[in-house]
Amino acid sequence: AVVHPSGNITLQLRTRIGARTPIRRAIGKHGQVTVQQARTIARRWIELLHSGGDPKAEQRKQREAAARAAAATVGVVFAQFEARKLRHQRRGQAVAAAIRRDLLPAWHDRPLAELDHRDVRDAIERAAARGTSGAYAHNLLDATRALFAYGLERDLIEHNPCDRIRRQSVIGRKVARERVLSDDELRALGRAAARLPYPWGPLYQLLLLTGARLNEVAGARWGEVDLARKLFTVPAARFKTGQQHQIPLTEDVLALLATLPRFRSGDCVFSCEFGERATPTRMRSARRWRNGRRRCAPSSRRREATW
Repeated sequence: AVVHPSGNITLQLRTRIGARTPIRRAIGKHGQVTVQQARTIARRWIELLHSGGDPKAEQRKQREAAARAAAATVGVVFAQFEARKLRHQRRGQAVAAAIRRDLLPAWHDRPLAELDHRDVRDAIERAAARGTSGAYAHNLLDATRALFAYGLERDLIEHNPCDRIRRQSVIGRKVARERVLSDDELRALGRAAARLPYPWGPLYQLLLLTGARLNEVAGARWGEVDLARKLFTVPAARFKTGQQHQIPLTEDVLALLATLPRFRSGDCVFSCEFGERATPTRMRSARRWRNGRRRCAPSSRRREATW
C-alpha cells in the first residue's frame, strides 16, 4: 500500500519476475477496492506476468471495452442491427417497427450492456397490458431477443437477458389465430378489387385467386410467370420457408394476367414506377393506425387454406 500526503491510500502490486526491475502496478484506492479484492487481482496479475502478459495492457483493454459498451446504446445498436440484419429479412420491417414503438422510447440512450431481464420483462408486460393481441407481445419478445442476440454476436454484451424470460409466465400461451374471411366477405372483397385501378385491384384479385401471400404476389416479376406451363415460381428469397415454390395458374388467373400492362423499363408485374420497382405493400398512413393499434384485416390466405 502507498500512503499519500493527502492521507489517501493506494493499493499496489509490487513484484519481480526473474532478474527484471521490480514491477509496480496500482490496483486501486483503498475504500474503492477492498484488501481482499486487491489480493485477488494481484494474484491474477502475477499469473499474467509469468505468462508474458502485462496488467497495464489488461487494464487498458478493460477500459476500452467499458467505453465501447457505454457508447453502444440501444439506439446505436438498433441502427446497426437494422442496417446489417433486418433490411435483408422478410419480416425485418415488422421487427424494426416493434422495436421503435415499444423499446426505443425507454431504452434509446441506455447502454445495451446495462439492461437485464427485468427491463425486458417490464417492456413485454407493458405491451401486453395495453390490450393488444397476445401475438404482438410474443412477436415483441422475439424482436427483443433478436436485438440482444445481435449485441452478443458483436461482443457488446456477455449474455442475452431474454434467455431468463419464461414466455408463458410473462405473456401466456401463444394461441394461433382462427379468424378467416367468410364467403360473403370474400365476395365483397372480390367486388371491391374489381373496381380498383391497376395495380391494387388486380393485385387483390390475384391474391384471392391463388391464395398466395401478399409479398409473394406483390413482388412478382414476369420472368417468374411461365404462361406456357401455367406456373408461377416464387423465388426462395420471397417465400416464407426460404425455398423456391411453384403455384399453378388457373384459367381465371391467366385471363387476369393477360389484362395487365407490360413495361419496357422493368419486368415487375405490379408496379407504380413503370415496372422498375414492385408495388409497395406497406403504406405509412394514419389510416392503418387507430388508438395506438395497427388495424389488420383477416388474411384471405388463411381462408384459402380452409377450402
